[in-house]
Parts: sequence; structure tokens; C-alpha cells
Amino acid sequence: MASAYDKASLVMLPHATKEGKLYSVKPDDRSGDFTFSRGTDTATRVNASGLIEKERSNQVLQSNTFSTTWTPASVTSVTGGQSGYDGSSDAWLLTEDTSTSQHYIYSNYSSFSAVRTCSVYVKTNGRNLQLRTDGIGTNKGWANFNLSTGAVGNSGGANLVASKIESISGGWYRCSITLNYSGNYGFGIVAIDNATSSTEFPSYVGDGTSGLYIQDAQMESGLVATDYIETTTAAVYEGITDNLPRLDYSGGASCPSLLLEPSRTNVVPHSEYLGSSDWNKNASGTGVVPILTFGEESPEGLNNAYEVTFNTGAGTSSGDESMITEAIGSLAAGDYVLSFWAKVSSGTDKIIARHAGGYLYTSIELTDEWQRFEVKETLASSGTISIDIGLRRGLANEPLNSSVTCQIYGIQLEAGSYPTSYIPTYGTSASRAAESCYKTSISDLIGQAEGTIFGEVQKLSGNQFASWRFSISDNTNDNWIFLSLEDDFDLRVYIRKNGSTNNDSQINNKFVDDGVYKIAIAYANNDVAVYVNGSLVYSSSTASIPNTTQFLISGSGSQTGSSQNKKGKINQALLFKSRLTNAELAALTTI
Repeated sequence: MASAYDKASLVMLPHATKEGKLYSVKPDDRSGDFTFSRGTDTATRVNASGLIEKERSNQVLQSNTFSTTWTPASVTSVTGGQSGYDGSSDAWLLTEDTSTSQHYIYSNYSSFSAVRTCSVYVKTNGRNLQLRTDGIGTNKGWANFNLSTGAVGNSGGANLVASKIESISGGWYRCSITLNYSGNYGFGIVAIDNATSSTEFPSYVGDGTSGLYIQDAQMESGLVATDYIETTTAAVYEGITDNLPRLDYSGGASCPSLLLEPSRTNVVPHSEYLGSSDWNKNASGTGVVPILTFGEESPEGLNNAYEVTFNTGAGTSSGDESMITEAIGSLAAGDYVLSFWAKVSSGTDKIIARHAGGYLYTSIELTDEWQRFEVKETLASSGTISIDIGLRRGLANEPLNSSVTCQIYGIQLEAGSYPTSYIPTYGTSASRAAESCYKTSISDLIGQAEGTIFGEVQKLSGNQFASWRFSISDNTNDNWIFLSLEDDFDLRVYIRKNGSTNNDSQINNKFVDDGVYKIAIAYANNDVAVYVNGSLVYSSSTASIPNTTQFLISGSGSQTGSSQNKKGKINQALLFKSRLTNAELAALTTI
């Protein structure tokens, strides 16, 4: 429909973004670019590789300038300009003094919460490495690394979650420790003579020449070290940062959609760290306590998932159980949905999952591919929701197996009747703020006496709770035209001028099937037509057209100023300053 596109005054195809901005293809003077807002850092998306993408950060300052805010102790010198792991001259040589002491440098630290991973690139200059938390007291978390053999040595500390050494090349390694602790955080890079030492922060006699080559330190939220981000005087954030529109490739799409969602909160404190004490590992009867192993590849493409073995034992009694469970209290009455990713390690098998009360479990059939599963229930009155995932005998939908080894990632419990995109948590609940995408003060791009609004949207397989809205208004309830998906399946057409509604109709069951929908409303005085996928679905000869100044695509911003809790996957949006003919509308909306 090239001629119709030529007529468009504004064309939005999700293709380019920056913080707070979604670019439009037309007009090319950038006057049609949308403002985007979302005020938190917990949003995720599915990227072009099909992997979940989060915000990432490096929260240690002067991450590769170890002569500034890093404090040396029993170190003769920290000398820059050394050959690095990446072929640069950006490494540093930490040289010990001749005292009998600990030989190290440590970062400045601040108060952070919960799960953090500290990492550094390192090469031996005669010594091995200990990484430790710093500034939070002893026995919190530490690990030794043998830089000759490339092995993790002894480790300890009440808050240590994991330690890892990864060979790079030329004798360089990336070493990391992950801890679960709320309080003052920093980390120390310690030269040690013996990686088998069972002492945190060991002392030894320095020779004045030995030490470590070090480069690129990082401290970040989460269970694993991600790609290095350089910092100077402030923390640096990358990925899905605040106010960055999410161009989403869910469902294997080759072209992205704009993902817009309402505010939601994941009330599960640890969505990934199943080893946390928040997650109980329960067994009853002949059931065996679940066995957890950390370090499996997750839907992020990182090794931050858990493998879990559930086993109800050899018994046949009702109630034989092997579960991971968590009780979450102080929740308001209403609808809730539990979601998580899981796959079986080999073969095909089943587990069960539930939340709320009683023994009303949902049977989950696993494959060897990651899938996101959903369990929906209603909390009749305020109180506690118990999450159970695993095996239990004696249920009507009891799995036939007595033992399953599977991988689990990204557990989310949120208030609402449908699941939204993943919100990671690392020790406490986390919220994603509502998103809005809008363009104000564009009277010259919106048809006033007549015009057309076009949108292409997606409804993914299994997503029976999609919603969206395309709206033009004067930022009040008085002058307003919109098309929206209501109640999952129905199309709503709304026109209001000077506070008086002259069209408000709902066309039932227009969006039952999964897939792509092209929709358009053409409007002029007493002449309105709405097309969906090439067919006329609504017309009116009693329309009075308002003057409007802004365009809102779905989201929860204002058409208006009032909240619109919409969830949408938007492929494109167009405005026309003329009422397209019905023939043009049919051609424009044909799939």
C-alpha cells in the first residue's frame, strides 16, 4: 500500500531508540519522535537472539584505575601500563611489600542490598588470588583462586553463594565471587601465597617483587559476572535502562515490536537464587529433600540457573513430597499469577506447581527446551500465598514419575490476571513502573476535521491477556478518539468532543486468535469506518470530530492524564491527515 504510506503524516516502525525516545521514520525532521517513560530499572525484554535481556551495571568506581579510590595495604606499588588480557596496555601490576601482613587493595564501598557478583581479570606474578568482600566484617564471603592451575581453591563465609574462575588466554583468568548480603559492600583483591589456605585474608611474608597483574574490576547485581563495563567516578548502567523503550523479539520475531506494559511487582524476594533460605527445600513421607546445583545456562544465555532434582522416594503413600516452597505474606485479596521458566534435563517429564492454598496443583509438562509456565489463582481475602514447585503423590493430577531432574529460572508472582515480562529480584520484591509512549503538541501531524489512525499489533500464542490502545486527544477527557483492545478479545471504538461522547461501541470477539492484527479508524464529520485485517467491522454516520494535539500508543500514560493499564506489542503506528477511502483502508489493513 505504498500510496497510503506516502500519505501518512507520522510513521512509527520500532527500529531505533535512546533513553526517553522512540524514533519515528516520518516525518524526517524528528518532529514525530515519541517520548517514552518508565521510571525503574527492573524491566526486561527478549532480544534479537531470543534471550532475556536486563539492565546491567558496574557499581564499583574507578573500575580500572587502581591508583585512585582503591586503597592499597602492604603493597609497594600499583603500576599501570601493563600488558592486559585484551591486548591493551591497560593492566596494573600490584607488587607486595616485605612485611608480614595481608597484601591487597580494596575498593571504596557503599550500602547495597542482596545478591552481588564481584569480578576481576587477573594473572599471576608469582602469587595467587583471594577475592573477598570488604568493609562488612569477617566471614561474609571469600574464595581463593590458583592462578597456575586455573582452579578455585578453598572458599568460605556465611554469605558466599558461588565462586568461579574462567580462563581467558595468555595466563589471564576472570575470577568472581557472588554473595547474598545486605549492607556495606566493596571487595578486596588480595595476593596470597597458597590457594589452599582455609583462612580468609591470610598473612604471609612478602618478598617485595611478587604480586598480581589485575584489570577491569566489576561489581553488579545478580548471580554471575557479565560483560565488563568501565566506570570512572560513578556507576555505569547498560542494557534495558530507565526510560529505554523495549524493542522485543518474543516468539522468534525477525522484526521487533514495541513492548508496553503496566506497572507490576514481583513479590518473590529471590527470583533466581533458589539456594536462598527464603526458598524452603521440603520433603515429607518417603520424599527426598530437593537437590540443587547452581550454574546451568538460563534463558539469559548465562550460567545463572539452578538444576533441581525432585524425588518422592520409593513409597506410594499419599503425601510423599519433594518441593521447593516459599510463603509470601501481607498480600491483598485479588487475582495473582505465578510464572517461571523450566525445562527437563533429559527426556520428557512432569512436575506440579501451585500458589494460594489447598492442594489444587497445576501439572507442568516439561520438555528439553526452556518454556515459561503460568499458574493463575485468586486470593479470596488478604493473607499469605504459598508457592510450591516439585512432586507430590496422591493428587488427581499426580505426575507418573517419582523423580525429575529439571532446571528452573525466573520465578515471578504478581498481582493480576495475566503474567507480564520478567522482573528479576535479588533479595526483596521489585517493581517495574508503568510505561507510556506518546507524542504531544503535534496538531499539524494529526488530522483535525478528518484523519486516520492505523496500528499493527501482535497477540502471541498463549497470551490471552494482551491489550493496547491507539489514542489521539487534547490531553483531557473532553476531546478524544481511540481504538483499543478490551477484555482480551473485544475492539472498542470511542469518540468524544467537548465533553460529549458521540461514539462508544464494542465489537465482540475480534481478537480471539493468536497472531498479527492490522487495525485502522478513519474519521470525518458523520463518517467513521473501522477496519480489521482487511474487513469493515464498524461504521457510523453520527460522528462529531474533536480537535486533538497528542498521540498515545498503548501504555499507561495520559491520553489524558489518567492511568490506562495496557499491555501491548506494537509493530507499527501511522497517522494520516485525511480520511482514507474504504478501499484504501481495506488494502492497508489486509494481512
